[in-house]
Amino acid sequence: MTNDEKQANVNCPFYGRALYVQAQYGAQMPFILFPTNGNQCGLVSNRHAPCILEIEGNPVEWTDCPIVSEVRI
Repeated sequence: MTNDEKQANVNCPFYGRALYVQAQYGAQMPFILFPTNGNQCGLVSNRHAPCILEIEGNPVEWTDCPIVSEVRI
């Protein structure tokens, strides 16, 4: 399966992304999600971490993700 096919089968805006936070106040874009062409979780910013749902063998679905539930307000 190619990365494009894999990306089409996931339902998560953070899958395969790396988070870059702008340190400048007043920046027009406070953060950017860069594509990594892998299975990295964009919500884990202190290390490279693959998608926990994928590791557990579950479908990648952001509404079921324990990481997303931690950052929801």
